[in-house]
Amino acid sequence: MFSSLEGKKYLDMWVHFLCNFHNVDVAIGIERMIRSKNVFCLSPDMVGYVMLQLRKMLDLLVHASQCRSSLCQYPNCRKVKGLFRHGIQCKTRASGGCLLCKKMWYLLQLHARACKESECHVPRCRDLKEHMRRLQQQSDSRRRAAVMEMMRQRAAEVAGNAG
Repeated sequence: MFSSLEGKKYLDMWVHFLCNFHNVDVAIGIERMIRSKNVFCLSPDMVGYVMLQLRKMLDLLVHASQCRSSLCQYPNCRKVKGLFRHGIQCKTRASGGCLLCKKMWYLLQLHARACKESECHVPRCRDLKEHMRRLQQQSDSRRRAAVMEMMRQRAAEVAGNAG
């Protein structure tokens, strides 16, 4: 599966961090690299493996948001529920520099980007989807305005050259 023993050891180190929900920095960094297509240092197998680990984290997020059992045996469910509680009680917040809140917000955003459920139970999913929709609308409006301005300039050039 991996091209070298060193590559597998390297990846195993990353996976160790990925599997510990409190240390999602590595997953966040790798996910950003994958999204930006800056994956020259990762083999296709590694990219697939990391994406699988991220998928597992996001599945855990969905499970924990719906789970009502205090004795749940789903791996790391209680940790994620603890992070949800932390997010409610934290006075520092992500904007103030709380690393747990920043990591949680990033995972919530990853979830919201992929979520197709209209009645999703993951905290802030609907708010984040609405926020992303508004940002997309603003981007679309700016793009349309730029195209219209370009067309106006070209029409002015054509009219100036004709006269």
